[in-house]
Amino acid sequence: PLFTASREGHDEVVKILLENKAQVDVKANHGITALFAASMNGHASTAQMLITHGANVNDSAGGGLTPLTIASEKGRIELVTLLILNGANIEAVTNDGGNSLILSCESGHVSIAKKLLEEGANPHNCDNEGNTPIRVAMDNGYTELVSIMYKPPTERLKSMT
Repeated sequence: PLFTASREGHDEVVKILLENKAQVDVKANHGITALFAASMNGHASTAQMLITHGANVNDSAGGGLTPLTIASEKGRIELVTLLILNGANIEAVTNDGGNSLILSCESGHVSIAKKLLEEGANPHNCDNEGNTPIRVAMDNGYTELVSIMYKPPTERLKSMT
């Protein structure tokens, strides 16, 4: 029930379940937790409740995806910010070597890539095939992302403020 309510963003149901001691980090199919489901579907208030009740922000699902990597891939900036503020590992690596920055660049999510870089994500880390975030952005034609990552770190920070 907690997984389904979290996936659908039914905050009142989630609240009742948590108040009645629902296990916050129980995994559903493919190792997905309620926090992962809320993060994937853009339910920030649900995610906040789960985190407040002890959800593990770095728990990984099938393929090594974490709530932060899926939120980055799906373009969920509010969740990316929330997860980082609550200790999510910005350099967590999926089974194929991808990370939040690579996934945000793959999908063209400029605001998320900027946030990750601002928080210290390394634009030179590569996946298991040797692809860096810069390369992924170039291959997908996301020139703004390429431009941001080619700037020296001090210039990159200036352009983000």
